Amino acid sequence: MALHRIKVSDTINQLAYAERAEHLNATANDAIEVFLLDDQPAIEGFATFDFHLLDQVITWIHQNHLLSVNRFCALGAGLGVGTMLVALRGMESVGIEIEHRLSEQASRVADELGNTAKLYCGSFVPRGVEALAMLSRDLEPTMD
Repeated sequence: MALHRIKVSDTINQLAYAERAEHLNATANDAIEVFLLDDQPAIEGFATFDFHLLDQVITWIHQNHLLSVNRFCALGAGLGVGTMLVALRGMESVGIEIEHRLSEQASRVADELGNTAKLYCGSFVPRGVEALAMLSRDLEPTMD
């Protein structure tokens, strides 16, 4: 299946948030603050993003009927906020995160909120493909 560029509306940031998204975002931001201030070593590659905008994008995708199934999987789910935002809409939503501390915290937040997202610690990269990383260095992403 080929990837196709989708033109996203310039007014996406005017869309209303999903029901309970504000509470999820506030709870997630509190969990992130605790996580970042923890005395544990920093996790390379961990980054936060605009959860409100993500919620609006998910709303826009729904409104424009761009989904062909009622399932979502986040690879590198972090604290699972995106996974939980999708679950708020009644979708089957799964997040996979390789960092144990992140996946544990994500599961705690989901449990605390009664969110149906399933969050797992693991890797989506199959075992025995170490050479894959070397091959991918030479590939350039395209947006056509």
